[in-house]
Amino acid sequence: MKKRILCLVLTIVVGAIAGCQKIEAPMGPPGGAPLDFSGATKSIPLEHGRLIGVTQLANPNRPLAVLWFERPDQTITGVRVNVSTGVIFSTVIVLPRK
Repeated sequence: MKKRILCLVLTIVVGAIAGCQKIEAPMGPPGGAPLDFSGATKSIPLEHGRLIGVTQLANPNRPLAVLWFERPDQTITGVRVNVSTGVIFSTVIVLPRK
């Protein structure tokens, strides 16, 4: 009985090891490097309001972040920025609040 259990455990361990593969590291900007947005074609207008948060999108092929702003009327706006190139996208996410 012990031999059967030992064989079963060894089979599971060998199968688990054989099924593993190396995970490639995502390509992206090096961590800790300062971001230079001087190459951006435009700036973020003050009318978007006060910066309240940043969300990084989890796509290593397109390193994007969304900058979240709150306008004086409490409307939330989101501006997408490519963190590698500093390009600011013209489309803005607008979330009105009641």
